[in-house]
Amino acid sequence: MAILTALEHYRHYLETIDRQASEVPPDEYEDLLSPGEVDDICIIRDELAAAQFSEEEQQELARLDGLLLKHWRIIATNLLDYRDKSRAHWWWHLDEGPQVREQARGVA
Repeated sequence: MAILTALEHYRHYLETIDRQASEVPPDEYEDLLSPGEVDDICIIRDELAAAQFSEEEQQELARLDGLLLKHWRIIATNLLDYRDKSRAHWWWHLDEGPQVREQARGVA
């Protein structure tokens, strides 16, 4: 069995969510992930924030972050309270809306 890198794991989560989102009824959309899966996505994103990437990998991370923002409501619905997390790690604050990424960029 191949070991997935953090970027591959992040990609798998987000592309699966994006695909499944179009296949479920609207009332089941927010149930696509459990709170544990949301934690996993945010922890993986923490790992990615600390990593060094090539230009191509940075572009892929930006694309995947776009998917995360596209489906921010799923994250927000299942996100536990992590107010102690750095605002630079905007993915932990998606319960405040997708604008948290831009706000984090403004602070950085």
